[in-house]
Amino acid sequence: MKKRMLLLLILPLFLTGCLFSMNQPVIGPDGTAAMFLGEDGEYNLVLEQGTIHLFKDGESTALPLTATSESCAILDWNSESQEFLYVEYEVGEWLESGPSTLYRVAADPASGPVVVHTSELTIRDAEFRADGRIVLLEQGDEITGTLSLLDPATGEMDEVSDAIFGFRQDANRETLYLFAIDEQSLTSIGVIGPWEPDSDGSEPLAVFLLSAGMLESFLLVDDEFFWDIDPSGSYVALALYDNVMVAPKVDEEVPTLLLIKDGERLTQIAEIGYMPVFSPDGRYLAYMGSEDGQTGQALLYELRTFEKYPVPGTQGATTCFWMANDQLGAAFESDDDDYRVMVYNFNTGELIRLIE
Repeated sequence: MKKRMLLLLILPLFLTGCLFSMNQPVIGPDGTAAMFLGEDGEYNLVLEQGTIHLFKDGESTALPLTATSESCAILDWNSESQEFLYVEYEVGEWLESGPSTLYRVAADPASGPVVVHTSELTIRDAEFRADGRIVLLEQGDEITGTLSLLDPATGEMDEVSDAIFGFRQDANRETLYLFAIDEQSLTSIGVIGPWEPDSDGSEPLAVFLLSAGMLESFLLVDDEFFWDIDPSGSYVALALYDNVMVAPKVDEEVPTLLLIKDGERLTQIAEIGYMPVFSPDGRYLAYMGSEDGQTGQALLYELRTFEKYPVPGTQGATTCFWMANDQLGAAFESDDDDYRVMVYNFNTGELIRLIE
């Protein structure tokens, strides 16, 4: 029943197409939001073509040289160099991987994009590293993808793993956390933990059985819908179903959304919950859930007080993201299949429309 309700909530998302590169807003260190908009200024989680726009203090600035003729999404923002990583990829048949191109571009309307990497596979994700390299996740027809470290200066790529669902980095972009499948297991075992290249392995933060339903879900939606790690690397938020936790163990029925502390303590957060995302300061966990099992809504869980409450004005939202420590954004699907983006300010209680 829980799985059925969860699928009903996210069904509009994966009916629009493959979400390997979801057009979620990317937020800079000064609170500037960057995202692709269509030629008429419309926002959608899956765009067939678009141009990067920057939003700050109610003003919008376009980067005209980033206009694409294919599906596109911003993947990362380097706060030091003020550069973006974004992907443009060809759309094939339903769930069919296709060629894609990774670009970097400065946050300047006069700057043009530079090709970083071209691939015959789908580039699912990419992020800048503190050492100047780029973490790159590519996927073909398999459920998992190949994670590599790319040196943009030389083009040299070092493979990390070829059985990856997704990755996260710590606040300093030095520690890499992997959501992988254990290839040594006879069953489908999922593992979340830090990557330590100079050791035989590190202690995982979470180990769980990947049920058939869970594996199918990774073909339909982005890994952002299932997990996140807080900036300190202490907490893992994980959306699962089918009572599949292995470690940390729990004696009672496993709910949809779990919070794991230091790989040892497990807390049940929600019966229905997905797309968990920690605030930049690690104080809150925001996620999409439902109080009636039908209508999506953003909710907050405070890690210090263990209090949970809905975010006002987010009923009917599809996704959520952090604009700042005290501001949560949410995307709502409109009748014309485009989206509007709203931002809720926790200090003032205001709900501001960012994009019509």
